[in-house]
Amino acid sequence: GPEHPDSAWQYDFHHRRGVIVSEPDRELAITLDALDITAPYTPGALRGGSHVHVFSPDGSRLSFTYNDHVMHERDPARDLRNVGVAVPLHGVNPPKQHPREYDGSHY
Repeated sequence: GPEHPDSAWQYDFHHRRGVIVSEPDRELAITLDALDITAPYTPGALRGGSHVHVFSPDGSRLSFTYNDHVMHERDPARDLRNVGVAVPLHGVNPPKQHPREYDGSHY
């Protein structure tokens, strides 16, 4: 769910965040998907929350299901669940025009 939830930003499908933890530093969680909910949107960033992350057999790709915060704000009926694929090509760093936007390690 979201860090520091409040009355305007609570746990929901479109507010989830994908992170990964690996050996040897199990205390460090790395955010996989960047979030950018302010137009113009950053290529490679999501506009909502990811969930159900599954690695490809060779570990080179990561599939996930996704719900779009921007669509949910416009009309919850239009926020349909989607499927996405993340790849470790490079990080994605949106300009942070909203306090809930953040960077991600995967494109």
